[in-house]
Amino acid sequence: MAYPRLFFATIWLIIFALCILIRLPHFLSRNFFFDGDEAIVGIMGQDWLNLRAFPTYFYGQNYGFCVFEVWAVAFWLKLVGTGAWALRLGGLTLYSLGIALVFYGQLKRGIQLKYCIIFLFIFASFPAWYMWGAMVRGGYVMAFAAVAAIYYLFSFEKWNWGRILTIGLLAAIAFESHVLLLIPIAPLFLSDWVKNQFPWKKMTWVLVSFVVSVFLIKASDQYFNGWSSPKLMLHYQTFTQAYLWNFEHIVEIFGGFYFYNVFIDIPLWWKVGLIVLLLLYLILISFSNSKENRWVFVLWLLAMFGVVTITGFFGVYSPRYLLGFFMSILFFCLYFFTAHKWSFRLIGFIAIVQLIGIFAGSKLKREWYPNNQNQLEALDEIHETVVKNGKKAVMITDNLGQWQWNYMYGQQIPATAFRRKERVMNFTEEVYKIYDNHPDDVAIIGLWGVFWSMDSIPGFNDHRIQVAEKYYYMDYNLPYFIDKGESVAR
Repeated sequence: MAYPRLFFATIWLIIFALCILIRLPHFLSRNFFFDGDEAIVGIMGQDWLNLRAFPTYFYGQNYGFCVFEVWAVAFWLKLVGTGAWALRLGGLTLYSLGIALVFYGQLKRGIQLKYCIIFLFIFASFPAWYMWGAMVRGGYVMAFAAVAAIYYLFSFEKWNWGRILTIGLLAAIAFESHVLLLIPIAPLFLSDWVKNQFPWKKMTWVLVSFVVSVFLIKASDQYFNGWSSPKLMLHYQTFTQAYLWNFEHIVEIFGGFYFYNVFIDIPLWWKVGLIVLLLLYLILISFSNSKENRWVFVLWLLAMFGVVTITGFFGVYSPRYLLGFFMSILFFCLYFFTAHKWSFRLIGFIAIVQLIGIFAGSKLKREWYPNNQNQLEALDEIHETVVKNGKKAVMITDNLGQWQWNYMYGQQIPATAFRRKERVMNFTEEVYKIYDNHPDDVAIIGLWGVFWSMDSIPGFNDHRIQVAEKYYYMDYNLPYFIDKGESVAR
C-alpha cells in the first residue's frame, strides 16, 4: 500500500461518519441531551482551550484518565461551539478511532474483507455502546480506543522495541482510563502472545513500560481536590446483590437503557430484539470455543466474573461498569471467529438486527426527569428566564444540573449547588462572591419537583415559578432562602 496513513485516515473518517449516521435517530430526537458528567469533560475542554488548566483526570477525582477525551472535545468546541454536539462528536472521534484500529487489525490478520466490514457495522451499532460510544464520561471511550490499539499492534508478526513499549503505554492508558474495560479483554491479548510465540522476556519490558507509564500519568495530576475518591465495601452481601442485580437487568444494561442507575423503559419490539441478540452472541461464543482455545475461554470467563465481582466492592451498582463485560464479548467473537458459511450468516444476521435496533435510539435518554420536552430547548428556556430577570449567578438544587449549566452558560452566569466545595471550584467561588456582595443578583433554579427539601421552608412554594415544565425559577427574598437552603438542601 503506497500511502498507509492516508488509507487509515480515510477508513477512520468513513467509520466516524457511519457512527454519526447510525446514531441520528437519537441525535435528532427530543431526548438528545448530555448529562452532568459529560458536562464536566466539556468544562475541562473549555479550560484547556483557554489555558486555565491542563487536567489529567476527571475533575475532582484521582481516577478516570481523560486527557484524550478533553482534547477531542476541545477540537470540536473550536469547530462547532459549546453544546451537546461538541461532546457527542468528541466521544465518537475516539470510538470511531478504536473501530478503525480493529478493522485495520483484522485486515493485517488476514481476515477476509467481507467479514471485516460486517464486524465494523457490529461494533458501530453495538447496543451497549450505542450511547456510550458517543459519550465523554471520564475514560470509557479512551479505554476502548486504547484496547483497540493493542489489538492492532498484536496483529504484527514481528515486534520491535517501539511496539513492545507502546503496548505497555496503551495498557496503562486503558488501566487509568477505566480498568474494567481492560480486565476482561486481557486474557485475549495473552492468547495472542502465546499463539505468536513471543519471548516471555519481552513481556517483562511490556510490564516495565506499563508500570512506568502509570506512575508518570499519576505524577502528572495537579488538580485533585479530594472531592471524590473510590469507596470500597467489603461484605459478601454486596457481591451477591451485584450478581443478582446485574442478571435481573441484563437486557436494559445491554441495550443502554439506563441513566446512572435508573432504568428506562424499552420499546417491546426492541426488548425482544435485545434478547434475541444476547442469545445469538451466546451461540457465536459457544461455536468459537474450541479445544485449542479452551484455556483462554476459561480465563476470559474468570475475568468476566471478576468484573462483576469488583462492582460489588463499589456498593453502588451502576450499569456502566459492565461496558467492558459486553465489549469483551465482541472481542472474544473477533478473536476466535471461524470463517464458515454458518458463521457468516450468523454475524450478518446479528448486524442486521442491531441496525434495525438503532430506530429505538430516540427512546434513549441522558436524563431521568419524566417529561416529554426537547431537553436542550428546556435548558435554553430556563437560561432565558434567568437572563431576562437580570441575574448574574444561580444556585441549583441539582448536582448534575449545575455542571450542565456551567458548561453551557457558566462563563457569563456561574452556578453552584449550595456547597462551598465542588468538583470545579472557580464557578462556586464566583457565585458566592456575587452572592456575598449583591445577593439580589442571584436566583435559585432547579428541576420542578426536585427541591432538596427546600419546599419545607415556609414561603418557598409560594414564590417559585415553573419554567418549560421541567424547571423552576425563584428570586424572592433570596438571602432568607439561600441561607436556609445551605443547611436544608442536601
